[in-house]
Formats: sequence, structure tokens, C-alpha cells
Amino acid sequence: MSRLIVVSNRVSMPSTKGAGSTGGLAMALAAALREYRGIWFGWSGETTPTFSGQLSMQRNAGVTVATIDLEQTDIDEYYNGYANKTLWPLCHHRIDLTAYDRAFGEGYDRVNRRFAETLRPLLEPDDLIWVHDYHLVPLARELRRLGVQNPIGFFFHIPWPARQLLVTLPRHQKLVQSLFDYDLVGFQTAEWLDSFEGYVRKEAGGSSGEDGLMTAFGKTIRAKAFPIGIDAKEFTALPSTTAGKRMFARMRTSAANRHMIVGVDRLDYSKGLEERFTSYGRFLEDNADYREQVFFLQIAPPSREDVDSYQAIRARLDSLSGHINGAYAEPDWVPIRYV
Repeated sequence: MSRLIVVSNRVSMPSTKGAGSTGGLAMALAAALREYRGIWFGWSGETTPTFSGQLSMQRNAGVTVATIDLEQTDIDEYYNGYANKTLWPLCHHRIDLTAYDRAFGEGYDRVNRRFAETLRPLLEPDDLIWVHDYHLVPLARELRRLGVQNPIGFFFHIPWPARQLLVTLPRHQKLVQSLFDYDLVGFQTAEWLDSFEGYVRKEAGGSSGEDGLMTAFGKTIRAKAFPIGIDAKEFTALPSTTAGKRMFARMRTSAANRHMIVGVDRLDYSKGLEERFTSYGRFLEDNADYREQVFFLQIAPPSREDVDSYQAIRARLDSLSGHINGAYAEPDWVPIRYV
């Protein structure tokens, strides 16, 4: 049976103790990783003074995890730079926040090359390689340069930008061309697939055929929409766990017979958190009879804390929540709980 080799920027250690605070990508991969013998490969999240390509191998919850450390310059240019200051805002239609820097692109290519060179010795001829997300678009190109012939799939977890936005990216065609070193490219929605196809047709002079086949740059791939979700069975079982029952009891007690509005989102400008806070404040202003009858719990795990735009939104949300509580709180009621 072929092994499944999963590659992503970061590796979340698989657990048998429930979802916890696991991110979206890890939740999506958990079921497949439990079913197939294989390896999850990626960055450890740690830094090293000099990149050596040394692997750390662990096995947890039936999954073998292989991680590498990166240099601080790699993290600044590849992760904080090209991935999160260039691609992320561009793909979320925030061109006003998109930063272009030649060093970012160089770091992005360098780290993808390092991933490929470190992963190559782990591969067996029958392995199926599954690469994830915008951090690793060029990985198949680098693996092919090393002679890897295995089937390689790619899944783009975030929106694919409209063609009119993508063409503002320096060397945008090089980025798209690298996707044609994969065998299968997946998108979350048909809309994002259409945006990709539009670029291939109008900017790359390509063509599309039946069953998702697309031809450009002298190569043919299959591109399709694969809406991805969570392990619903595991998720619905969480309230019956000891931890779930304990949390339910805590929240019921703390609610004090009030209605609760709840939001759980990563601390990111793409989530509309500022608009949500502002709307809730307006709701309290316009509906005085609901005050003290309801509270809003917003859980927002921080992410990308080294990126300026994320520091800025955190400061604005701190200010907004403080303003709302200052305007409407009573001794026994806090209108917004911002965690």
C-alpha cells in the first residue's frame, strides 16, 4: 500500500485527545493521517543559527512526524515576508496591505528548495505526496528538479485571488507556472477554481478541458474544487467528553441565565472581527432592553504576531472591546468577553 506523505509549513502534533485548539489545516488532515501509513513533514516552528537540514523524527497517535528547523532569516523572508505579508493579503483581496520585497521572494524560493532537498531522501517510489497551502506553491517544482517522479497533489486552502489582483504580483507567472509541476491542484470552492482557470486562459494562454484538465506552460494538470471540512464525528462527540462537560458547566454558570453570542476565529484582519465588535456595540446602543440580557464571547487565538498588520488589529480590537465595556458594563454584567 502506498504511503501518504503530507507536507505543510507547520506540523501540528497529532493527538488522540480531541480537537482542542488545533488549527483548520491540522483538523482537515487528522483523519487521513490516522488512516494511512506515512509521514507528516514540515517546519518545527523552531530556529537554528545555521540551516543543516537535520530531521527530527517522532511518532505520536499513530503518525510519524518529520520536522526541520529554519534560520531566522528564512522565517523573516519566507514566512513573515512572502507568505504572510505578500501572498496572504493579496489572496484575501487586501492589496492595500500587500508588501512586495525582492528578499521575500528569494527567501520563499530558498525555503521551498530546502524543504525539497530534506524531504527527498525520505521518499519511496510508491509514495503519494500531498502538499498544502500557499507557503509551498513551488515545492513540486523543486522536487521535480531533484528527479522525483511520484504523484504530487497540492491543496490551496485560502482564496485564489482574482486575475486583476494577481497580475499586480511581481513574477506572478512564475508562481502560477510552478503549480503545473503538480499532478492535481485542489481549491476550496468552484469560485476560486474559476479564478485560477481565468488566469490560465487569459494570462498564460492556456486551455481547459473535461474533468478539470488544464494545459499551459507545455504541461497538463488536473485542477478541481474540493470543499474541505472537519471530522464531523469527532467534533460532535466532544461535548460528551470530560473536558466538554466541564466547559459546558463553566459556561452555563458564568452566563448567569443570560443569552450568549459566541465567535471563534483566529486573530486576523480577514475575519471581520472589527466589524463584528462595532456591530455589537451598535446593537447595544440601539436596543437598550437587551443590555444585561446578553453577552458576546469572542475567542481569538493570535497568529502571525511578528507581522505589523496583525499587531495593529490586535491593538484595535483591544481598544474596541474596552470602549464597549466602558460604555455599557454594569457591576454584574460585562457586555463583551474578548479572549
